[in-house]
Amino acid sequence: MIKVGIVDDEAGAIEETVKCLNRYAEEKAVDFSVTCFKSSIDFLENYPAKYDVVFLDIQMADYNGLEVAKRLRKMDKATILIFITNMANFAVKGYEVDALDFIVKPLEYFSFRIKMDRVIERLQAEKDSEVLLTSDKGIVKLSTSAIKYVEVFKHTLVYHTTEGNFTATGSLVHVEKALREKGFSRCNNCYLVNLRFVKRIEDYELYLSGGKEEVLAISQSKKKAFMKELSEYIGRGKLHVL
Repeated sequence: MIKVGIVDDEAGAIEETVKCLNRYAEEKAVDFSVTCFKSSIDFLENYPAKYDVVFLDIQMADYNGLEVAKRLRKMDKATILIFITNMANFAVKGYEVDALDFIVKPLEYFSFRIKMDRVIERLQAEKDSEVLLTSDKGIVKLSTSAIKYVEVFKHTLVYHTTEGNFTATGSLVHVEKALREKGFSRCNNCYLVNLRFVKRIEDYELYLSGGKEEVLAISQSKKKAFMKELSEYIGRGKLHVL
């Protein structure tokens, strides 16, 4: 089940988006759970980070869609964001908030289908998995999406997660082989980072979200490869770096 949020103050536009989703669901045998919001204020208020994809109108009466997207990204960096707009020139600003794509009004199903194929591809690539870890707190099962980064010190591994830290013994090289396909990359010899938690990069400092902001060092030798893998993970060839 793919959870979808639609934020648009035009009832007709919401209806067209839902029609396109229903048609896509029938053609691709995909199940959608759709929640619609006619106000961005209603959408942002008590926002639950549960949507796999959010369709967001850029021009709304209460808040500009770009401002809504910036607020959304402070609460949820993982959800896939697609702008819906009747002014394509505004959509390029979506790169500032990691939007996957944009759809121009009025919606045309062929174009919509292409965008949704990208969404499904991204979701499949990020499909969650679990790892079984023998740690200082006993045997624990960790969701890969909860692991922010893995740190190594000699033969000790520290799994920094949204649920706390877990210490184990082992090799970071071995962990990297297991997690690389799940969106993890080395920023230096000591850290294996979950790219979904990357907030921003300033020179050779990497800022991570997911609770308290953390800052990790990027080594000069690893930066080029790390930036390449990060831009590929985001799904485009251009990355805005501060």
